[in-house]
Amino acid sequence: MDEPVTTMKHPHATDEDTTTQQLRTWRDTAFTAALDKYHATHDNIETILQTGEAFGRALYHTHLPNIQDWDLDDLCTEITTLLTPLGDSFEITGGQHDMIATFLRRNPLTTNPQEKPLDSLFTYATIRGLFLSAFPQGELVITPRLSDHDHPGSLFFKLHPSSLDRLTRERVKDAYTVLNRHEQP
Repeated sequence: MDEPVTTMKHPHATDEDTTTQQLRTWRDTAFTAALDKYHATHDNIETILQTGEAFGRALYHTHLPNIQDWDLDDLCTEITTLLTPLGDSFEITGGQHDMIATFLRRNPLTTNPQEKPLDSLFTYATIRGLFLSAFPQGELVITPRLSDHDHPGSLFFKLHPSSLDRLTRERVKDAYTVLNRHEQP
């Protein structure tokens, strides 16, 4: 008969450390699955977005408090608290009652060689999945970088998006596809 597998916890590890490590493992597993699907579908970027959004919805339902009527500020604080230990850091830079601006350190539309574009795209999709779980009528809008002086990852959580804002996901997907073509030899 097989013995049950037990895990050893470092004697100085806290429950928070354990939870963070579990979240990192879960995120890495989800991202690896997204990459596998991406390559299996001949580099179909939609697979990264769908898997990232599904991961964000799962994070929302398993790690955020069950609140029926979220306040936008509170949700952004919870998302920041949840994602920062995973390396997906962003900070809230301003807001109004129906929109919050944030600065994402890993922008899916950058061409910086140190960036991993698919990882950044997965992060965008994860945040979008988290946000839409709380506000299904909203949209996560990413601003294009218009010059070298612009912040490369301004995101806006919008509760009342315009019809143009609702196309952000497709614009991100299209922009990534164009960037990816330029990087191919």
